[in-house]
Amino acid sequence: MARPPRNKNINYIGRKTFMVTAMTINRANAFANNSFAAKAVAQLLRQAEKHRFEIPAYTFMDDHVHVVATGLSITSDLEKFVAGWKQATGFDWSTFSGGRLWQEGYWDRRLRADGSIVDFIEYVIMNPVRAGMVDHPAKHPLTGSTVYTIDEMVAMVERAQAQHIAMRIEPSGDASSVPGGTKVPPSR
Repeated sequence: MARPPRNKNINYIGRKTFMVTAMTINRANAFANNSFAAKAVAQLLRQAEKHRFEIPAYTFMDDHVHVVATGLSITSDLEKFVAGWKQATGFDWSTFSGGRLWQEGYWDRRLRADGSIVDFIEYVIMNPVRAGMVDHPAKHPLTGSTVYTIDEMVAMVERAQAQHIAMRIEPSGDASSVPGGTKVPPSR
């Protein structure tokens, strides 16, 4: 796969929020290994602190990772943060398995000034549910945040979904045809 291009019109430095998706090379199931996945999470959090980012949400799937990252400083540099994280986890993977970990580059989306971070958080924490790995986001052990507990993230998403549905209910009161994302299932 070709390296995803960086948008030359976007400044990746400062107090901005991005959602990043990084894929393993050849879709290797690197994070299905709990021992390695724990190291990868630790590296993500270490690099976020080093590069002055908070992580409102992350989830490690078997072969890719979704991260919501918010710069805490005018010098927070997303490209340096992601490069440092991928280099550190790549080194760990090479000593663990003897091969490369990451595809070149990564995909990113910047949160617009009028956007809601809850949309990014919803996408990230619901990813394991949509993939059928778990039936509730709180059950995925590789989902977390440096800002919120999993219960706080789920509550934010549930509130946003309720507001979204309430705004789209037809005059008849029928919400059955309401478009939307994956609904947070009830906790068990």
